[in-house]
Amino acid sequence: MVIIGSKGCAKEILTALKWDNVEETVSLFDNINTDISDAYYDFPIIKSWNELEQHLKTDSNFMYTYTCEMVKANRYPVLFSNDDLYHSGLTDNILSIKTYYEQQWLDRGLTIKYIKFVCEERDELVEPEVEIEYDPYRSFNRSKRSALASGK
Repeated sequence: MVIIGSKGCAKEILTALKWDNVEETVSLFDNINTDISDAYYDFPIIKSWNELEQHLKTDSNFMYTYTCEMVKANRYPVLFSNDDLYHSGLTDNILSIKTYYEQQWLDRGLTIKYIKFVCEERDELVEPEVEIEYDPYRSFNRSKRSALASGK
């Protein structure tokens, strides 16, 4: 988790997390204050957009492919990418959590895709020139699931 744009509240949040012995990976983003150290307690401080990592975890082949193409077209550094996360061998406490919707797609034989990259600051983004097929499926919203469960 990255705490961004919270002004003075960030230190209060981080202090509370430290007191509660939170073991989740938490960072503070501050690209304004130049006189700060590299960490607050044990929490690292990310000081530029170039250091900020972006994550996409999705069942959508369209979204994953589009993101990969955007990353490639804009030459962002890729830290990890896999089109079948749960069979990739990656061990991560957060990424190993399967949501209700992920399980819905896994039960249908689809895979969960994941890409982690560094989002470097750009004056202008380059749009990839590639045709990507739309996903042929959709999820059921809660009212549709309720109707399916009740037989209505």
